[in-house]
Amino acid sequence: MKNTDEYLYAGIPTFMSSPYVTLEESKEYDVSIVGVPIDMGSSSRLGAKYAPRAIRDVSIMDRIASGKYVDLDSKKIINGSGISICDVGDVNIWSGDAEKN
Repeated sequence: MKNTDEYLYAGIPTFMSSPYVTLEESKEYDVSIVGVPIDMGSSSRLGAKYAPRAIRDVSIMDRIASGKYVDLDSKKIINGSGISICDVGDVNIWSGDAEKN
């Protein structure tokens, strides 16, 4: 694996430059990121389908290990250096078929 700090602009954009893995491989990580690019719940302002890509693009300059985070459920502070994170990509979307989605 290449040093992701060296070429942030190259390769597959993943959340916080985490490894891009299969769903089966994601079981080895503490946190798995999955995108859901869909606009079906919007009535007039479309664009939510672009959110997974946009979030990945802006997160590329940050790293999970670089800080402390708050678990909103337990209200506990989590040190990012102990968390392993991966990105499994986006789920498949069937445009216009709410039942399949």
